[in-house]
Amino acid sequence: MSPLDTNAESETPTAATHALAERIIGWLVAEKYWPHDEPRSCDEGPACRLADVVSRGVLLCRLVSTIDRSEIIGVECAPKTAAHRLHNVSLALRALRANARFPPARLWSPRALARADVTTCVHLLNDVRAFLIKRRPRASSHM
Repeated sequence: MSPLDTNAESETPTAATHALAERIIGWLVAEKYWPHDEPRSCDEGPACRLADVVSRGVLLCRLVSTIDRSEIIGVECAPKTAAHRLHNVSLALRALRANARFPPARLWSPRALARADVTTCVHLLNDVRAFLIKRRPRASSHM
């Protein structure tokens, strides 16, 4: 079991998972992806906050649109039901699976993402963050 996984006995996120989630949230805020009307923390900690936002699928679709440089059609912008969440998450994962450059490890868990499974959500967002950071053009050192 990875130190980023949940504690087996209590199914609560570990300190390492919360720390990673805090870094991801900081990156999302800095890059202006974090929903402006969403608080960045909650009583359950940053990992749970991140999982809740990811489970709606809207943020994930927005990030995937950035990766693919195209809009995902059919996103439910204000998901009110579990079916809306699953629909949005499935749209995002389908688009990521179509991108041969994106690592496929966590692209087959739409239900876990839609029900806000903390470990799945945090790991997938970390993969997305790493992919976008790696793809970002570097500043030229030529003057």
